[in-house]
Amino acid sequence: MILRLFMATIWGLWFLTWAIASRGVKPVARGDSWGDWLTRQVPYVGGLVLLALPAPSGLLSRRIVPGGDEIAPLLVVLTVCGLGLTLWARRVLGGNWSNVVVLREEHELVTDGPYTLVRHPIYSGLLLAAIAWALADGSVMALIGISLVVGALAVQIRDEERLMDAAFGASYARYRTEVPALLPLAAPARLLAYLTR
Repeated sequence: MILRLFMATIWGLWFLTWAIASRGVKPVARGDSWGDWLTRQVPYVGGLVLLALPAPSGLLSRRIVPGGDEIAPLLVVLTVCGLGLTLWARRVLGGNWSNVVVLREEHELVTDGPYTLVRHPIYSGLLLAAIAWALADGSVMALIGISLVVGALAVQIRDEERLMDAAFGASYARYRTEVPALLPLAAPARLLAYLTR
């Protein structure tokens, strides 16, 4: 119970920070319709709600992932690292950031900071933190929640890749071949190269 409360507090602070950081973005040039946005956001938010709420008694509350409390410190560290990665990426994006799939006026292809490690560091960080939250809970409901989050982010990534490819053409195609989408497979070498340049 204490772990759930602690995880919810970390996420709550992140949401507050994220909302404050959402100001000062460039105007939208083109992109998402409200229907497209809702198609992704409803399962994403629904998944986070399933992670946040305690499961009702019965099948949904059945714990199928053992040991959340035993690895609590690791899960907290993974959550903080994941959400910290999202904040770093959000800061590097600056005025180009959006929570919808859009191009902003004078949109730039950002390949610096965490974008040298993965093409979608915000989604990588969110997934890491959400998976840690699901493992902390371990219930059937939490695993349904993380499944919804993963599915929604997969669709968001697909749509974002299409938009970036259309906007930046060969530059984005080259970036896509050099940098992985979510898993920083060569992260230590890339991070070292970024820090020593």
